[in-house]
Amino acid sequence: MSKRNWRVGSHYDPERLKSPLIRKSLRGEEKWVEVTWSEAFDYIAEKMNKIKVEYGPESMALFSHGIGGTFLKHMMRAYGCPNETAPSFAQCRGPRETGFRLLLEM
Repeated sequence: MSKRNWRVGSHYDPERLKSPLIRKSLRGEEKWVEVTWSEAFDYIAEKMNKIKVEYGPESMALFSHGIGGTFLKHMMRAYGCPNETAPSFAQCRGPRETGFRLLLEM
């Protein structure tokens, strides 16, 4: 199956995730509870605020990929975190663009 068809298939897969999950056990036990989006965002905010109070906002970092991460960059800046990067350049766009240049600009 092509990558494109896989993405469409994932959208219609009856076993796909349809709501957020929060771990309700120790790591490795894999016990999850389905929650609402509001509960999930509250959970994330609580964890992030705890980190901010204990270690400062600069103790977090955002590793983003593509245009989909733009809203996360804005959120992290509002949080006070100056640490963001796009390591995907070395793994995705960088090799592709370098290959195109080497092939097409010779």
